[in-house]
Amino acid sequence: MLVRKLIDKKVFMDFGEIIKVAAAILASLGGACAIIYKGSSFFGKLWADKLLEKVKSENAKELEKTKNELLSGTESYKVRLKKSEFIFEKQFEAGSHFSGLVAHLTPTPKTLLEAYDSYTDELALTGERCDDIIKSLEHFLCQYSAIVDEDTREKISVVIEDAVSARYKFRNNPHKLSNNEVNFINVKLREIEKLLISKFTAQISI
Repeated sequence: MLVRKLIDKKVFMDFGEIIKVAAAILASLGGACAIIYKGSSFFGKLWADKLLEKVKSENAKELEKTKNELLSGTESYKVRLKKSEFIFEKQFEAGSHFSGLVAHLTPTPKTLLEAYDSYTDELALTGERCDDIIKSLEHFLCQYSAIVDEDTREKISVVIEDAVSARYKFRNNPHKLSNNEVNFINVKLREIEKLLISKFTAQISI
């Protein structure tokens, strides 16, 4: 019976010691867990902050790049618009100038009787009119050659050649020169005038 009591007491003491050790271990682990949790929380926050800064930096660079592209595109558009305005102004100026030339070079229409009465005078003026056409058109090309298109330049050059040919015929035999040649030149001039006007009116409608 005594032995039994001693055994029970020994077991109880061993169990108590076990409880104490376990409690100490748990307490120790609990502190370590707290330290680990706090440490992981700190480093996690530090990593998150660095990641956030990296994302912000990349976004800022991307935003700056987009901004520069937009500014560059805007400036490029402004330059193109300015060029278009300048070209349109010059085309309008060329068309207006050519219309003035046609009005100046084309003789005032006359009745059949007036034309018959002034035939000799008109014939004398034919050579001068050819000279006027040649000089006026050459001056026009010198001033607006960079503005008018190739087709218009070629048409004007053909009219100049026609006027040179008519002048040559007049100088060699004035009475064989028909006024129809000069009139045909005037018809070509009016066609070119319509072509030039259509160029800039087409831009207005865009």
